[in-house]
Amino acid sequence: MVKRYWAFRDLRFEQEGYFPNELYKALWNALTDRGYAVFEWRYAQAFLSSGANAAVGIWVCTKEIEKKYTLSVLDVHWKFIWSMVPKPGATGENPPQIPKGKSIIWMNGAVHTDYVNKWTDSLLLRPFFPIRENYFYRKRRLVHLDAVRQDGEAVLKNLQEYLNFLPTIR
Repeated sequence: MVKRYWAFRDLRFEQEGYFPNELYKALWNALTDRGYAVFEWRYAQAFLSSGANAAVGIWVCTKEIEKKYTLSVLDVHWKFIWSMVPKPGATGENPPQIPKGKSIIWMNGAVHTDYVNKWTDSLLLRPFFPIRENYFYRKRRLVHLDAVRQDGEAVLKNLQEYLNFLPTIR
């Protein structure tokens, strides 16, 4: 039986401005650069009546911390809403269009122990599983929880750095 320990449930990132659709790629790259395998669990795209585009989704990102025992998991929920607007300062009949909108990203992080059921499937090890989890593995688990929290914060920091790298449009 997989045991889940929540590291955080409160990381949130919001941005309103130009190029919100570029954050999709930046988010994917930030997660894969940290060694996470990204699985797209849900995805939906819509064209709104106002002429805007919307994309929402949930990614489940996993990374093995300890061989066949501990798994780091990030649940990343995201929403991007954008529409094409004329580039500021551009004149003429057909000015160049650029995307402008809003991006919302929020994350939950957890550590899953015994994710391949090594301890709970074994008749000999099963009685000792709670003892191992609560006494012998506790300090190591707390270190892993801190590492997952740091990974989530670092991903959002990478997104902010990416936004600072994009050209400023006024």
